Amino acid sequence: MSIEDSGGRMGRMAQLKTSLLRQQQRKSQKLPLVDHMGQLNVETRGLPKTFLYWGDLFHTLVNMPTPRFIAILLLNYTVLFVGFGVPYYYDARNNNCIPGVTSFDHALWFSVQTSMTIGYGGDLTPDPSCILTNIMVVVQSLATLLVAYSLLGVFYVRFSQPARRAQTLIFSRYCTIHEEDGVPVLSFRIANIRKHQIIEANVRLLIGFNNTLGGTDVETVFHFTSLPITGGNQVFLGLPCTVKHPITSTSPLYGLNITELEDADCELLVLLEGVDASTSCKLQARHSYLPKDIRRDVTHETMVFRSPNGRRCVDFSKFDILLPVSSASLITRPDSSAQLPPISQAARHAFLASSAAVTASQCYDNTEDNSWIWNILQSTSSNIKPNEGTTHREPGEQLPSRPRPPLWRGSNYSWLEQHPWYPRSFSMPAEFGRLSGDNGFSMAASEAPDDTAELKQKLAAAEASVHALRQQLSEFLTPIRGIRE
Repeated sequence: MSIEDSGGRMGRMAQLKTSLLRQQQRKSQKLPLVDHMGQLNVETRGLPKTFLYWGDLFHTLVNMPTPRFIAILLLNYTVLFVGFGVPYYYDARNNNCIPGVTSFDHALWFSVQTSMTIGYGGDLTPDPSCILTNIMVVVQSLATLLVAYSLLGVFYVRFSQPARRAQTLIFSRYCTIHEEDGVPVLSFRIANIRKHQIIEANVRLLIGFNNTLGGTDVETVFHFTSLPITGGNQVFLGLPCTVKHPITSTSPLYGLNITELEDADCELLVLLEGVDASTSCKLQARHSYLPKDIRRDVTHETMVFRSPNGRRCVDFSKFDILLPVSSASLITRPDSSAQLPPISQAARHAFLASSAAVTASQCYDNTEDNSWIWNILQSTSSNIKPNEGTTHREPGEQLPSRPRPPLWRGSNYSWLEQHPWYPRSFSMPAEFGRLSGDNGFSMAASEAPDDTAELKQKLAAAEASVHALRQQLSEFLTPIRGIRE
């Protein structure tokens, strides 16, 4: 290999290394589209500054930085006072229309009094016969009012603009990706740090890709695509909210890793819109996430808990803390596909029989002789142990009448309806008969015997069998209570 070939190859390698270094520097210098204050990192070129700023003077004064606005305010009044003080000074020297003005200091003080109050004191009073001087006083007074009212409007808008309120809506520092039920989920956290509520809060998640032409770093098109959000776009900001996007096969993020996202020069843009409940002004908070702000296999720590007085407490010190998804401190919902413990056939029959009796008791108003049903349900409650706080009834024992509680309608028993063994339809067992009138159990009309003693015998046997089934029902509900807890 000749020296020229080796030198040319080394030169090309040096150029390639320089090009790669410049690309890395460009990537490291890239700023997000929206900074942490919600301001756009966009420069405008090709337009004259006069057209951009002085063509819309009101919005220029509203949006300019506060130090610059105060400087313009002081400059405005200085020009107003000095501008009218000069003609007052020359008029007082040449025409003696203002007797008390003998120097420029007096003329300047006369101009200030004219602008503020026109409450002249001492000899600083214009001569009524000097028409030109009095016309200047009227013009200065009107100009001062015009400037004061204009600045008052600017002050009010600057003080109450929604952009200040939008800065109290904060976003988490990092965006996380973790799996939920086997599906990767992109999530981040938003919160309102003030107690004043934001109504009709609506969040939108956009992803922007930078399309380059010819493999160069020159930006040509930066387009955004909307990403669906789990649970819809409406959020409640009374508590911190976690926004989630499922990365399914229809998501633009499907199958991409962090390196590929950086190479694609993508950016996540979050737009949070709402109405301030105090001022009824619509506001928008913006935030941007770069690929370097995404963390995998972690999630945000729980920051809402109950205080000793029963109120919910939000700990904002945990707002940006990330935890591994396998951490034991995370709250996970139970697996819906978990297998329930095996149930014996006898317990199943006991449950079906008792459920049929409960359903029958709901269909009739008489509760004098079926209070044993309420005893069964009370003994299986998660808060009351079996036979504790209830009145046990032996077969044939009479109990006084009492109002029937709302069986199976309260929150204590609604969870039981989710159990697979819970019967969806009931058929009253023949041996139990049905409830009617004031006599408790009675047999069907087609099976009613002629002998009253035989009827009482069958009723006592039915009640005894139900009492035995009560114990089996308690055994049946024990594993179900364990699943609920």
